[in-house]
Amino acid sequence: MESIQAKNIKPQINKQSDFFSWQLFLYVQKHPQATEQRIYEDKDSMLYIGSTRDEGWIHAQQLRNLCSMGQKLQRFAYGRKHGTESWKDVTDKFWSEYMKKGVCSIHDDIVHKWKETDKDRTCEYCGEYETKHTVLKPDVEWRKPLKQ
Repeated sequence: MESIQAKNIKPQINKQSDFFSWQLFLYVQKHPQATEQRIYEDKDSMLYIGSTRDEGWIHAQQLRNLCSMGQKLQRFAYGRKHGTESWKDVTDKFWSEYMKKGVCSIHDDIVHKWKETDKDRTCEYCGEYETKHTVLKPDVEWRKPLKQ
């Protein structure tokens, strides 16, 4: 994998995420080498960004945390006690998806930018489509008996 160039994932407005994450842009600026931009997935499908160092150690930060505004661009050392021997390198898959879906590939359903109509909505970032349904839920209400 070639390194991701920061200029290719820079949000349009400084210090604000849009299709691209401002925090991930800053991380790539700080760590421009491809070896520092590896994406690892743990057994719980949590993603981390960082690099392999030493034997069995991964120096990384959880991607979702990194991409939350105001987080420090620090990394932590994860070793065998964190199950790193079973972490999968999903770098190529992640970066390919990120270039297509942007922040939605990191934060799932919490960052969609919806374009809505009366009947449906579509995310302007990833293209996810949903239709609107009205759901009526039964409710229990306590009442005093009517006086006769």
